[in-house]
Amino acid sequence: MIQKFKTNSKHNFIKTIIVFFVLSFFSNITIFSQTSKSSTDTSSKDSQNINLAISKVNSKTIDYKTTRNRDGIWEFENFKLNKDDYIKYQWDTVDINLKNKIKPFKNAGYLKVYKDDCDKADNFVVDTGADDYPFGLSKVDTQLGEGSNLLCFIYVNENNIKTKNFSFLRFNYSKLKPKVNIKAPTLKQVFSKDQNNTITVEVDDFSPSEKDVLNIFSNNDRNNSLIKINNPIKNGENYKYEINSSVITALTNLPDSNDTVLNFEIINTITGETLSESSVGVITNFNNTLNSDKNPKINIISPSKEVNNSVNENTKFLFSTENFYNLINKDQQGNPKKDSEIEGYIQIIVNNIPLSTKFNKNEFTLNDLKFQENTTKDLEIKIKLVNSNFEKFSPEVTDTIKVGFSPSQKVSVDSTNTSKPNNQWKIIIIALTILIIIISVIVSVVRS
Repeated sequence: MIQKFKTNSKHNFIKTIIVFFVLSFFSNITIFSQTSKSSTDTSSKDSQNINLAISKVNSKTIDYKTTRNRDGIWEFENFKLNKDDYIKYQWDTVDINLKNKIKPFKNAGYLKVYKDDCDKADNFVVDTGADDYPFGLSKVDTQLGEGSNLLCFIYVNENNIKTKNFSFLRFNYSKLKPKVNIKAPTLKQVFSKDQNNTITVEVDDFSPSEKDVLNIFSNNDRNNSLIKINNPIKNGENYKYEINSSVITALTNLPDSNDTVLNFEIINTITGETLSESSVGVITNFNNTLNSDKNPKINIISPSKEVNNSVNENTKFLFSTENFYNLINKDQQGNPKKDSEIEGYIQIIVNNIPLSTKFNKNEFTLNDLKFQENTTKDLEIKIKLVNSNFEKFSPEVTDTIKVGFSPSQKVSVDSTNTSKPNNQWKIIIIALTILIIIISVIVSVVRS
C-alpha cells in the first residue's frame, strides 16, 4: 500500500512538472507573439498615413479653402498671398509640435518646410509645429518670389526621420512694398545753426540691397537732393536709417521758412524706381530771419521774480506758454492743436534735477513734483520746453526763478524717534521693579 502511494506520488509529481513546462512554453510563445505584435504595431504607427492636408489659408483673419488637383497638390488661386497671411494644415493620430524636436517621444514629431522639393536639403526653409500654428508666411518671405510658389510640408517622426507623410501647397505670392515711417523730425520741428536734430526713418517690409538707398530732398523737388544714405540698420522686423542733421551740410542752403518740406524716399539706384516715400513739414531758420514771435515761449508768472520769495511745499507756481502745444494734451478732448503751435513737452527742473519730464498743467506745487526737503535752502526752479523727441529748441526755451525754500512743518527727530522708545523702557523697568518687590514679599511670607 505504501509502495503504491509512493509510486502514484512520483507519477503525479512528474505530471505536474510536465504541465508546468508546457504552460511555461506556451506562455513564452504568447509573450513573444505579443511583443512581436507590439513591435509591428509601432512600426506601422510610424509609417501610417497621418492624413496631412493643407486645407485652408488665412488672410486678414478670414479662412479660405484650398483645392486639391489630380497630382495631389493643394492649391490656392483666389488671390495673391503676402507675408501677413497664414497657412492652415491638419493631420491625424500623432502629436506635431516643435518641442518634439528637442524631446522626442513615441508617436510625436514635427514638420519641416521646403521650397519646391522635400528631398533637396538646400531647399529647406524652416521647422514648424502646432505650437507655431497657423504657419505664417512671414517666416519664409525672404525665400518666396513674386508669382507662383510651391511649399512642401513633411512630417518628421520621433526618430528624426522624414516619413512619407507630406503635402504640397501651390499659391501666388506678392511681396509687400516697403513703407517709409518718419520718426524724426516731427511736424514743425526747427532746423537752425545751433540745433542738431536727429533724423530717424524706419522702413517696414523692406529687404535692402546695395542698390537701394534713402534719398532726402526738400520741397517735393527730387532734383534738390540733400543726401543719399545706404546701409540701414536692422531694427527688429524692419530697417532704420539714422543721421544727425549737422552731417547734412546742404540743409544750411535751404531758405528760412515756416513751411519747408523734407521728403524721404527709398529708391533703386539702378532703375531709378521709387519704392516708397513720405514727407514732413519743418521750420528752417539757418539765417535766423524768421519772426521770433512765432517761436515757442514760456514765462513764469507767479511767484514774482522781482522780489525775494520764500516758498514752501504748498506754494503754487504759475506759468504760461506761447506758440506751443503740449503733447500730453493730444488725447484730451477740447484741446485741439493750432497751426501756429509747435509740439513738444514741458519739463520742470529743480537745482539741476529733472522732477518732471512730461508735465501736463500750467501750475504746480513742489508737493506735486514729489519734492522732499526738511531743511531751509535756496532753490533754482527751471521750466523748459523741448520738442517731441525731448530735444531742446533752438534757441533754447526756458524760464527760471530762484526762491528760498522753508518747509511748512519741520519734523523733530528727537520727539518722534526717541521719545517713544525711552518711555517704553521706563515702563518696562518700573514693571520689573514692582514684580521683584512682589516676589520678595511672597518669599518672606512663605518663610515665616
